[in-house]
Amino acid sequence: MTHLIDVGADPEVWLTKNGLIVPSVGLIKGTKEKPFVVEGSKVGLTLQEDNVSVELGWKPVKVDKFTNTATSAFSEAETWVRNNIGEEYGLLANKPDHIFLPEDLVSEQAQVFGCLPDQDAYLEGTFRTPIDPKDGSLGIGNHRFAGGHIHLGYDKANAQVPPFALVRMLDWYYLYLLYDGYDNQGSRRKLYGQPGIYRDKPYGVEYRTPGNFWLYNPSRMQSMASFAQMCLNKPRATQKAFKSIMWDRVQESIKTEYLKVGYGEIQGVYENIMYSPTEVTNFKKAA
Repeated sequence: MTHLIDVGADPEVWLTKNGLIVPSVGLIKGTKEKPFVVEGSKVGLTLQEDNVSVELGWKPVKVDKFTNTATSAFSEAETWVRNNIGEEYGLLANKPDHIFLPEDLVSEQAQVFGCLPDQDAYLEGTFRTPIDPKDGSLGIGNHRFAGGHIHLGYDKANAQVPPFALVRMLDWYYLYLLYDGYDNQGSRRKLYGQPGIYRDKPYGVEYRTPGNFWLYNPSRMQSMASFAQMCLNKPRATQKAFKSIMWDRVQESIKTEYLKVGYGEIQGVYENIMYSPTEVTNFKKAA
């Protein structure tokens, strides 16, 4: 019996006023510690301020429901902003970085980056050095960033694919998106958009490499989640594919946004897993 995973997300978007990006500080009710639950939401929408961006959240769903749920969440968030902040306000996605004016970043909140350290799948889950916004060598300056993190929930205790390996397979699928011209991240790529960036979670993993490009077309992330589900259900085929991949070329492709892997190679690995028999029989229902 095929195991069905749960998929959630917490993408960050920009608040706009009369079409121009403005800091969200003090305008959105929710915080990292206590997200604001939007009353009457059909998808369990939550909102919160994250540095100067707006972070959206919603209840996890099965893979086949992700596109409609994400679309509804973004629409509900835009409606809430217009109704509760002002008609001149809106939300903007598909922009992973923005340079703010110095006066937009004077608040203490605008200097807070991240809440937990990230892990590196290419070092089998080793924690990365936390980003220090005061480190001039990083070139953060007045840049601020918006990610499109995806959360995958599955029966982790019985999974035969380790989290770091699953995340690297997600990187492999991510090459499809780069090939199609999606997710050019600008300065975010140097810091947060690196290959294999994730967080290990009790329920599964949070994949943090992608930007927020997909909010206008969530099917891009639905297809990635579907691939993850396939890998978890076909661990032997996934292991065989994992060993065949030249991971240095995958990393370089993501870092430079210039493909070092041919489309035929990407498709070949995908099809080898897809056409392999489902192997998993001992998964329990994910929490």
